[in-house]
Amino acid sequence: AHSPHSQGKLGASSFTDAPEAAGSMRLHVLGTIESAFNIPQDSLFVRYRFMLPEGCTEDTQANKRAGLPASLAGPVTSQLAWASRIRDEDFIMRTMHTFNLPLELHTTLPINSTTPIRLIMSFYSKGSGGDYFQTAEGYAQQTIPMFAGSYNFEVLLWRPKPTAYEYLKSVFIGGSPRLADEEDVAIPAHVMDGCASRAGLQTESTGWVKLTVNIISH
Repeated sequence: AHSPHSQGKLGASSFTDAPEAAGSMRLHVLGTIESAFNIPQDSLFVRYRFMLPEGCTEDTQANKRAGLPASLAGPVTSQLAWASRIRDEDFIMRTMHTFNLPLELHTTLPINSTTPIRLIMSFYSKGSGGDYFQTAEGYAQQTIPMFAGSYNFEVLLWRPKPTAYEYLKSVFIGGSPRLADEEDVAIPAHVMDGCASRAGLQTESTGWVKLTVNIISH
């Protein structure tokens, strides 16, 4: 799996220089996708990407000078995480998959931007019984704060609810219904009122994910 952390190079002048354009700011996102809970599968992997709003651009040249890939927005895929069982504070046994997958983003965006950066996470299992079909186990999106600080999130996961036919197909063949475009998890950037219609899409809850995000802005 690609580990995009810059290993201490954030302090290089490439990242701490003031933005070139007037009325803009630099926003640095450093975080970790820690663990997923309540997904009853032996193995799981996560794929994430950032959705950037209009006017928000990555510091690709700064990334290159720091020895990073030109784009860190993704998609980035983790290695397989194997399930473990834990007992929570209510003495309930839960399934946990630990990823500790670092995420990183360095952007420049307008100070008066009203559309946030969004993180999209998609969780998949590998099929059992030797079929190795990738099954969508859950989707989630988290709005990235615009203010400096350290944040901890527990983000709920959901997935499309299978019909009777899709359920039987998953039992005998493998796989499951999934979104055609993972960006549909989040509200599209061009939607100004913050609402998006998904009429007719039936969903079910599948668990949650722990996420840590650290924001540096200047």
